[in-house]
Amino acid sequence: MSIYLRTFGVFVFAMLFCLSSYSQKNKQDPPKNSTGTGSPAPTTIPPSGNPNPNPNSSLSKDTVDVDLMIYSFALKNNDYEVAINSLYRLIVRYPSASGLLDTLANLYFYSNRYVQCISVAKQLLQTDQNNVHLLEMVAVCEQYIGDTKSALAAYENLYGKTKSVAHLYQVAVLQYVLKRIGECSQSINTILQNAHDSVKVNITISEQYRQRVSVRAAALNLRGVILREQKNYAEARISFEQALKIEPEFILPKGNLDDMLRPSTPVNNNKPK
Repeated sequence: MSIYLRTFGVFVFAMLFCLSSYSQKNKQDPPKNSTGTGSPAPTTIPPSGNPNPNPNSSLSKDTVDVDLMIYSFALKNNDYEVAINSLYRLIVRYPSASGLLDTLANLYFYSNRYVQCISVAKQLLQTDQNNVHLLEMVAVCEQYIGDTKSALAAYENLYGKTKSVAHLYQVAVLQYVLKRIGECSQSINTILQNAHDSVKVNITISEQYRQRVSVRAAALNLRGVILREQKNYAEARISFEQALKIEPEFILPKGNLDDMLRPSTPVNNNKPK
């Protein structure tokens, strides 16, 4: 029985990992800022736990196999509701199997049921506070449901544990959305000081399209947006041009620079000395 479950766990991982690609075609994106910053696409969150029910349960093997087969067949047909119902039956029978709750959180995430995902993930975090997989899942879900303040706090916590500049870029964008411009500028400076051009993030351009670019280019574009709003047009233009030097095909700074070069926008003010 345990061998079968471990094998099935690998199958579930493969199924969910395929669903978790950065394109996430079936997932609705957070609203894109009209300022040209774009929305940072969430880091891929693969499942971290395998179903591993307690083999000492009095439940018969045939009954367990039925639940697992229903679960597997439901996933093959993208029927998350049936898969979740089957998983709940397994959780009730095997309450000590934390891997089942982890899988449940993933199913809620990939079926866009973000509030439920947050609830399950936070239950797991009570006994595993440093689980980066769960912390990131909560942060992404809070961002998707529009709870920007909670998402920022979650990403700040996550960055404190990982020191990942990709997570810090998420922090910077959320700080910008909340108009915490001073903090956002500090985050951008940290990214530019510590990130290499080879470190990439995924940026949501529209609901249908994401672009994978250097985190330095993304940070420079965000800096340019802030400088333009501050009417420091010459420095903003430099930031957009620097972003394009790193990523010549990056759509956002291209659009921002085009806007700046229109006759209605002054570009010669505040020239850098």
